[in-house]
Amino acid sequence: MAQPSKNFRSHGQQIELLRLRGMHIEDEAMARRALERVNYYRLSGYWFPYRQRSSNGGQRLDEFIAGTSFEEVLALYEFDERLRVGVLTPIELAFRSALGHELGRIAPP
Repeated sequence: MAQPSKNFRSHGQQIELLRLRGMHIEDEAMARRALERVNYYRLSGYWFPYRQRSSNGGQRLDEFIAGTSFEEVLALYEFDERLRVGVLTPIELAFRSALGHELGRIAPP
């Protein structure tokens, strides 16, 4: 069964929704720039661990744990981005180089 589509929300509305759910946003202009640059749904993976659990501990709720801040979530995203670029990019380049070299050896143009 198809999931219902999400309603469009402007960046300002996204910020307000996060605040309603309990996320502290100190610098709204910075949060807006981050949402414009990164995307609400990409960042949502980084605030997932900050979401409260249901009373039985199984399901994540839409509300955030007290003290959750947008700045902390963004710092986590930016750390992960630097880690991916610093670690995975050299591996990807080495793999692509080796693959291209091997393909050139077995099937020259």
